[in-house]
Amino acid sequence: MKRFFEQLKLGTKETSASDPNAGPGSLLRLQRLRRQHRLPEQSGSSANLDQGKNRATDQGKTLSEGDFRLPYEQSYEFNLERARRGAKKFEELYKATQDKQWKDALAKSQSGAELQALYLGIKPYGNFITTDGKPTLPLEIIKDHLVDDLEVTQNGDVFSRNIVQKILSDHQEYFPDYDGASIGSYLSQRGSPYVPDDAGEQRIAQGGLLFGFPPDDAIKYAKYALSCKRIKEIAGYIDPDNNEEMNLFSYFLREGVSNPEFLDQNKNALYSIIDKYTHKYNHFIGDIAEGTKEYVVGQRKVSFPGFVYLTDNPQSAQHREFEQRVRNAFEQSGMNDFIRQIANE
Repeated sequence: MKRFFEQLKLGTKETSASDPNAGPGSLLRLQRLRRQHRLPEQSGSSANLDQGKNRATDQGKTLSEGDFRLPYEQSYEFNLERARRGAKKFEELYKATQDKQWKDALAKSQSGAELQALYLGIKPYGNFITTDGKPTLPLEIIKDHLVDDLEVTQNGDVFSRNIVQKILSDHQEYFPDYDGASIGSYLSQRGSPYVPDDAGEQRIAQGGLLFGFPPDDAIKYAKYALSCKRIKEIAGYIDPDNNEEMNLFSYFLREGVSNPEFLDQNKNALYSIIDKYTHKYNHFIGDIAEGTKEYVVGQRKVSFPGFVYLTDNPQSAQHREFEQRVRNAFEQSGMNDFIRQIANE
């Protein structure tokens, strides 16, 4: 799942067995939080989602400048005035950037889309340094063209101080290492956002929450991360002469999350392979948490401007509305118009 971490850019301070926050009491609190964030699906249709565009236009201007709720908490009421201000500031940043490579990164890359979402006020946090220490965006120029409460740290974090503060406050069970220091200092101390799948449930969940993914998905991904990693390791135990199993599972590992039709058609066959080899080689692979098989085969990649993450319920009303809100912010703020305008530069 390291590839998924590169997509999500998750990162936290490692939790060890000696950590007082990693004991049974902490696990119980984590379980309570999982139940707390099982948000009910809202009724609605595609027609309702389209109506959200008008609601955002009408209501966005009336939102308080101090409203730092995340997109999925705001219903359709993102702060349109704030988003428009961010789009203008991003345009200013782009025009101040002279290097063609950096211009392309700002306008055409996944990192650029994440920064755009930050400027629109709909993404809390992003990290724009590779694992070998190279920036993916022109951070020194960005520092001179920030909007509202955005800040930049030395290790490549760009973040909304107010939104991240709210996340730390609302999800204290996942951030016991936060001691009230400045948000910039806390994020700087966290180091690289790239963490292994065995980093611990708490540590993994922190990243998804900070990056603004729906809490349900951030928490669920963290719960199953280690077991998913173990399931994917069974590829090394499949009989190489069994071409059917080998080809099926290899394709699942390479393309599964991006090919829902394949997963739907081959779900039972994949379940059978997973059951067969996790039981046969449990001594080498390790224990698998209950429900992991269904979760890993049910995962789908969700991708829209500024956000890429995995969910096992992409067709829920919550996800459709979340995506619609993000797309509304990009369209109604003028960000999409500007990106289209410079597309051929």
